[in-house]
Amino acid sequence: MKSFLLSYTNFDSFLKWQLFTGFVASLTWSLSIPIVHKLQGLYWSTAYISLYLIFVRVSGLILPFFKGSKLKNLYLITIILNMIYAASLFLYFVDIHLFLWVEVILGIMYSVVGPLMGIGWDIYVVRKYDDKVFEDFRYWEGIKDSLGGILGSGLVALISVLTNLDQTVKVFMFAMAFMLIVQHVNWNKHYRNMNA
Repeated sequence: MKSFLLSYTNFDSFLKWQLFTGFVASLTWSLSIPIVHKLQGLYWSTAYISLYLIFVRVSGLILPFFKGSKLKNLYLITIILNMIYAASLFLYFVDIHLFLWVEVILGIMYSVVGPLMGIGWDIYVVRKYDDKVFEDFRYWEGIKDSLGGILGSGLVALISVLTNLDQTVKVFMFAMAFMLIVQHVNWNKHYRNMNA
C-alpha cells in the first residue's frame, strides 16, 4: 500500500493535473445529480424520465461513428459543453421546465463526448507512459471519483438541510464556475499544444 501511495509522487505534471481537474469535476457534478433527479421527480412523469434514460443509453450505439476523435478536440468540446451548462443554470430561476429540457439535451451530448474522451485519454496515456504508471493512475482515478462523489453528495445533503433548493443551485453554479476555471488552466497548460 505504501508503494501505491508513493506512486502519486512519481506522476508528472500532466497526470497530477488530470487527477486534480477530474476531482473538481467529480465534486461539481456530484452536486448536480441530486438537484436534477429531485427536479425530474417533481416535474416529470416516469415515462419522460424513462425516455431520457433511453436517449442516454442510445448514445453508446453512435460512439463508433466518432472513432479516432482527437483527445484535444474532445477536451475542448467538454469545456464548451460545461460553459453552456453553466449558462443554462440561470434558466432554473426563470423556467425550471426549460432548464430540465436543456439539461436533457446536454446530458445526451455528455453521454457521447464523455466515453469518447475516456477512450482517447486511455489511448494517449497508454502510448505515453508505461503499464505500471497507467495502472497506478487508474487506481488513483477511482479514488478521485469516489472522494469527489462523496464530498459532493455530502455537501448537497448538508446545504439542503440548512437552506432551500435555490441556495443549493447557487452553490452548484459557484462550483461550475470554479470547475471551468480549473479546466481552462488545464487546457492552456496541457491540451492547447497537444498533438493527440
